[in-house]
Amino acid sequence: METTLGKETKIYDERYVNPNRLKIELSGKNKKGKEKKEQKDKEQNNNNENKNNEENKESKEEKEPKQKNLIFIVAESLESSAFTKDSGGKSNIEIMPELEKIAKENINFSWTDKLGGFKMIPGATLTTGALATFNTGVSPMINFGEFYKKPTEYMPGALGIGEILKRDGYNNSFILGSDANYGARRLFFETHGIDEIVDLYGSINRGYLPEGYNDNFWGFEDHHLFRIAKEEITKKSKEDKPFFTTILTVDTHFPDGNLPKDYRRQYEDKYIDVYRNQSRMIGEFVDWVKNQDFYKDTVIVIVGDHLTMKAGYFGSTDTRYVFNTIINSEKQKMENLEKYTKNRKFVTSDLTPTILSAIGYNIDGDRYGMGTNLFSDKKTYTEEIGYDAYVNELGKFSSYYNIHINKKTDKNDINQVKIDDDKFDDKINNVFEKKDQETIFNEDLK
Repeated sequence: METTLGKETKIYDERYVNPNRLKIELSGKNKKGKEKKEQKDKEQNNNNENKNNEENKESKEEKEPKQKNLIFIVAESLESSAFTKDSGGKSNIEIMPELEKIAKENINFSWTDKLGGFKMIPGATLTTGALATFNTGVSPMINFGEFYKKPTEYMPGALGIGEILKRDGYNNSFILGSDANYGARRLFFETHGIDEIVDLYGSINRGYLPEGYNDNFWGFEDHHLFRIAKEEITKKSKEDKPFFTTILTVDTHFPDGNLPKDYRRQYEDKYIDVYRNQSRMIGEFVDWVKNQDFYKDTVIVIVGDHLTMKAGYFGSTDTRYVFNTIINSEKQKMENLEKYTKNRKFVTSDLTPTILSAIGYNIDGDRYGMGTNLFSDKKTYTEEIGYDAYVNELGKFSSYYNIHINKKTDKNDINQVKIDDDKFDDKINNVFEKKDQETIFNEDLK
């Protein structure tokens, strides 16, 4: 079928699983913990319990698992290519020893039998699109050039993780070092269940940074970001409800990244130092969380948003994957875990149901949007029809998508973009790799 926007795909008609119509709920003991908390709140509001009975009830509740807090770190341009070759990366030296260790000791989904990650899909090759995809299980098919001029709604038909967790009593927040309005990130999060956003200006207003602070990179550096995140998470942990906090880093942004002014360089190539420092900071933050009382009830998910756009730096996109790891999930106790985590063909949108599953949710059918729960026995769509075929269909115009996800009725609405003029692989290769670039790394890594 042809439209003025080119060939039309039926992949969303045939495969999109609308989460608004799904049964998505806490499983087993976690569900009991939620129900007990709701009962406790009701009893406290009605003031019908005497002190002794309340204390007995609380002591019983302490033995029940609570709803899991979720700390979701989205790291700019973080890919597994920076791991050592022995571990599945492309480096001859340890650039990210902390993250490599974390991935080995926890859950890491990979396209290979070593450490690895996921592949990108149309609409999720930039930070804004990746954030939306992680949260909704479907990538934004939006003409961002036009959309940014006057954004009014952002995938209004999609259901976000934030909306599900807010429904279940979570305190949701988004922490980033730049202006949240950039890329319509504020619009997306505020309309998908995130009530509190702490960005550059929010951090200044809360006294975390001096008035007028801006490092002339994007806003403020990641060492400030993690300091602020610790403060905000500590506050959240003292409230009588679970929390979901997303943290967006930026220091590893191309062309050369960003380093603290007092950072002692180790390599001639600044970008290597940037990756090295990012690993160190995330590793230190994870260690901090592990030392907090709330850690026992907390799952940490760390992902990259997309491959680095420093063209050619890690070579061909065919063998490059975006980083992921899940820490402190009950899923790590699964029998034969490697069956689910290694040699998997998966993409950005598969993280959505997988994250929900990691914190104790059951998803009816184990599909959510265009994503598949990687902890289930279901094959991903990429495994069913192949990566190239899948992503080239995703990039075509879809009336179904426009009506049900973008909530548009005009087939030719300029808000939907199509990518089918060229193969998706060719398009990302033009951005993320340079065929004529001589090496993957400079001499520092040889």
